[in-house]
Amino acid sequence: MSEEKYLIYADILGFDKLPRIIESALGLRPSKVRTELLKEPLEEEISSLAETGKISNVFPSRDDWLIVLNTRKHLFEVLSKILRINIPIAEFIKTDEIYGDNGHIPLKVAIGLCEFEMCVTGGEE
Repeated sequence: MSEEKYLIYADILGFDKLPRIIESALGLRPSKVRTELLKEPLEEEISSLAETGKISNVFPSRDDWLIVLNTRKHLFEVLSKILRINIPIAEFIKTDEIYGDNGHIPLKVAIGLCEFEMCVTGGEE
């Protein structure tokens, strides 16, 4: 028996370039920008959404996440929320000139639908 799951793949755009731009504008180290201004706000929002039950599982990587959801309704709610996360210092830099946005963390996203086979252990079916 298979179960449908909805997927969001989210990848921070400019994970190498944007911190250098912010460094030149504000003097912050690129590693600090990557961690505290890009990754942590996104991770906090994903964790918060997971606590509400809208996200069933998350597989993080360096600057991208695979987010697993149970319903289509949650797919669009979560997608809407993660696309609107502001860079905490966006008011100090002109991100619209870089990415044409309003200070949001720039993300490349893909959505999908997957069927997973139910796994049974212990010899029971």
